[in-house]
Amino acid sequence: MSDPRLEALETYFRLMSMNGGVQVFRTALNAGILEALGAGAATSAELARRCGLHDGPTHLVLEALAAVGLLRRTGATFELAPAARFVMGPYRDLGDAYWTHLPKLLATGEPLVSVEKVEQGEAFYQAQAAALEWMLAPAAEAASAILARRGPRQVLDVGAGSAVWSLAVAKRDSAVRVTALDRPGVLQVALAAAARAGLSKQLIALPGEFGTVELMDDHFDLAIIANVAHLLTPEGNVGLLRQIHRALKPGGAVAVIDVVPGNPNGELPRALYALGLALRTTSGHTYSREELDRCLSEGGFDPGTWTALDVVPHTLGMVVASR
Repeated sequence: MSDPRLEALETYFRLMSMNGGVQVFRTALNAGILEALGAGAATSAELARRCGLHDGPTHLVLEALAAVGLLRRTGATFELAPAARFVMGPYRDLGDAYWTHLPKLLATGEPLVSVEKVEQGEAFYQAQAAALEWMLAPAAEAASAILARRGPRQVLDVGAGSAVWSLAVAKRDSAVRVTALDRPGVLQVALAAAARAGLSKQLIALPGEFGTVELMDDHFDLAIIANVAHLLTPEGNVGLLRQIHRALKPGGAVAVIDVVPGNPNGELPRALYALGLALRTTSGHTYSREELDRCLSEGGFDPGTWTALDVVPHTLGMVVASR
């Protein structure tokens, strides 16, 4: 039998630790500690001298940052962990641009921006795609191990972003050709990602809005729709799936990858992601497996096979359904 007092303490200390970790990160960032470490590993005394700080508190801050996972410690020296290099970039505000709008969302129901609109969305998704290439790489690797078994040659990546999902499939087989469909500015991120991976010859950029671009009938072996379904209404998803159904060869398949409830390890990030959708879209929301299955059925697909992509961020699921 669980002890309510212990559960309450666990919740409290978890919340306090999350808040403390964020406060320490922001203080270190503003004090120049993380930027100074960008030049190389150093002791707390060396960093205190560089930044004009007291050694004792600086050492404690560094220990806290190491416990959070932003630094690595070897003896008396500290260095940046990969996560620190990431959060020192465009995501250094940890989403504050959205979260500060939350009181207004509660009062009015109006999002901060509506990224469904091209004029607001393209710049957002261009920056988002570059970040997601790093964030979603482990999940893309897990998905590609399953999708590559189908032996696809022609792959359509709908709303490709950085093309992290389809390039993971292409990396496994040099015969794979990826057609990445997205807005022109966003496709520049995909092209750069392909170049870094040595896969430029396997990627074709198709600029435009998914759902409206004309696609060849009976052309693709596999279509990937990743992190798109949550932006569309059920009717919008059905319409897109019907278009994809026509573009697939007989026996071809669609892989829908999205944030899906059900993984206890990812329930907090999933709930925060759903709230984030409300802050940046007018109709976006996360779909259950049953809801996506209905969309696939109405889109003309056979019952699909579900896989939980149980790697960081532990929120993603994939359903693969055949034409």
